[in-house]
Amino acid sequence: MNQQETLQQMRALNLSGMLSAYQNILNMPLQMQPPIDQLLAQLLDAEYLERANRKTESYIRAAHFRYQAMIEQIQYLPHRGLDKNLIARLADTDFIKRAENVFITGATGCGKSYIASALGYQGCQMGYKVAYFSMPKLLQKLQFARADGSIIKELAKLEKINLLILDDWGDRRSDYKRLKLLPNFHYYNSLKIDTVEIQRLLLRSYP
Repeated sequence: MNQQETLQQMRALNLSGMLSAYQNILNMPLQMQPPIDQLLAQLLDAEYLERANRKTESYIRAAHFRYQAMIEQIQYLPHRGLDKNLIARLADTDFIKRAENVFITGATGCGKSYIASALGYQGCQMGYKVAYFSMPKLLQKLQFARADGSIIKELAKLEKINLLILDDWGDRRSDYKRLKLLPNFHYYNSLKIDTVEIQRLLLRSYP
């Protein structure tokens, strides 16, 4: 099999990572091209990274974040009172693995949604499925789903999420009672959601 046939088979098998890496190697001077064992290792690494990147991008698109945010872009200005060490600990995403909840509190405009988006992005990069919802929109969606009989299907989708970010809590206690529609609501009950203060944002982790 010649080089062109190899490239064609890579395209047919959708091995885009291997294809790009192999084309780059073929463009190198012959004396600089790696031996067969290193070539195979490089092609496999390239394909693995390509698939991992596609998976991460898919998770990010599906999450519907409010902001395109990164942990590294968070600004620790004095008036914001952010704890850089705490953010760094959250950024390792172990709280998702431990199924721990995180509340982000503060005045309007202080950057709660941005920080939550950044932690969500980090979760996607670590291989977790994340969903970002406005609380009123999520509750309305679940209410409609219960009315049209699709509630089981919607809850099944939520069950697959590793990190559920709930924004825009507002101050209506009636909304918190409707959180009983969410899966594993007993976790929320332990947090006394019905008395939660306004201006909070919850990152809910599932095991």
